Amino acid sequence: MCVNRLEIKNAALRNYWDGRYLCHEAQIVIDGVFLGDYINSAVKKEKLQYNYDSKLLALTLSPGLDFEYCDRFMEKILAERSEAVIPILLCDGDMDFTCTTVTVKMRFDESYAYWDEIGFVTGRFADDRVYGILYTDSYTDEDWQKYGDNIALEKVGSLKWRDWIGENFQEEHFRRLCNYYYPFLQHKENIEVFAKPHWKFPLSAYEKMLDFFRSTEDIRDLHESCLPAL
Repeated sequence: MCVNRLEIKNAALRNYWDGRYLCHEAQIVIDGVFLGDYINSAVKKEKLQYNYDSKLLALTLSPGLDFEYCDRFMEKILAERSEAVIPILLCDGDMDFTCTTVTVKMRFDESYAYWDEIGFVTGRFADDRVYGILYTDSYTDEDWQKYGDNIALEKVGSLKWRDWIGENFQEEHFRRLCNYYYPFLQHKENIEVFAKPHWKFPLSAYEKMLDFFRSTEDIRDLHESCLPAL
């Protein structure tokens, strides 16, 4: 398997409907092709019903999603460096994993990061309310000490449960992402794979790329000198 070239470059973004220039944005480039352009071509090749420019989608690697719990969730799953399907691009109007979501199936060894498959989330979400603070299967010892004698054994819809969520909105929805949404992504029936690029990146280049995006909340209109060489 050949090693693919990973870069960060500025992409000129234009309104999808009228072509009006919007801004420049730092984006992932693989073998000289913007990730968004690669997705556009792959979707067209597969004749999927998707009419949008993927370069306009929001990159999950960069903080600044709709809620703090969304950024916290991405920080957690990226740090785990597991073999897993993760969200990589989101609808730029709903950056909370509830709208258009592009995923990448990734894995690692001691020297390389691999992106094997790219797909859309197409599965239907179930009721995830039991996967927040009430999902005791994921409790740590610390969780039991903190919540075991107060909220842990409440029922969905109870007044105490509603009050707790009102006061702990971020924690509740972070737990739902970890306990329901992340496992949901790992089930093949929930992802429509439309490309299998089997990209192989030097781990050092992948980590530099990730460090740049995780530390840069606003990736728009950056000078070229601000973009790291990978």
